[in-house]
Amino acid sequence: ESFCPECGVVVSDTAARPSKAAQFGTDDPDRDSQRYGPRESPTFHDFGRGSQVSAEGTDAYGTDLSNRQRAHTATLEKTQRFEETHRDRRLRKGLTEVRRLVEALDLPKPIHKDAANCYRQAFEEEFLIGKSIEEVAGACVYVAAQRAESPVPYESLEEPSRVELARIKRAVLKIHSDLDIEIAPQEPQQYVNRIVSDVDAPPIVATRATQILDQLPEKTLHSGVSPTNWAATAVHVAGESVETSIRQKDIAESAGVSTRAIQRLLKELEDEEPISGDYISSSKTEK
Repeated sequence: ESFCPECGVVVSDTAARPSKAAQFGTDDPDRDSQRYGPRESPTFHDFGRGSQVSAEGTDAYGTDLSNRQRAHTATLEKTQRFEETHRDRRLRKGLTEVRRLVEALDLPKPIHKDAANCYRQAFEEEFLIGKSIEEVAGACVYVAAQRAESPVPYESLEEPSRVELARIKRAVLKIHSDLDIEIAPQEPQQYVNRIVSDVDAPPIVATRATQILDQLPEKTLHSGVSPTNWAATAVHVAGESVETSIRQKDIAESAGVSTRAIQRLLKELEDEEPISGDYISSSKTEK
């Protein structure tokens, strides 16, 4: 407390702490991170503001809890579940599904946040009525990856999402129309880098594959053939042109297409005058 040393009058009995006030979510590396909490994130149903109560029997530092502390933690966890509304549980389950898909596809954090925002918007506008959480989560991840210009093939969503691709495709179309979320048209060039990375090919293959696709006329690329088919075919041709040993089967598996689709497009590429003499190899048979 503060008081006058001459007359003894108490000026204030609630002395303020002279240190700086805590500010959460700071990006300043010079500040002590222990004084600041985590940033808000749309990937959590409560934006990360809530406390996470775990019944694993350890504290935040991995130290085992005593029996009394374990009982207290179990009580807190039960209370937290009781106070959580049905709407909160549904949103938490959906965002958990989005997180699981993002981790299974090894997508970066910006795509994860955009997918979470997309799912949250769908949830707020009652878009989930008549649809499963899995198909809407898969559609949101697909849309977020497409908007980030790092698209994922539909086929890569089939196994981790555990739903039929037709249902995810319908959900994507509904998101585009009902939620007014713009989705840019797919281009084969967007899939090249991912395929090249998956098959461990050198960067020159990606450069050559992009050159091949850039030389093709628009009417050829957008003739009803899947962009992943064109991307896989261009990677195969580029690998042949730089004498890089890449199995056609590996390229097809990475792109989520069949080897027959690649071979069929190879015949079409032979008829394209700008690239037929430079890139198309005479050997197209899988060894």
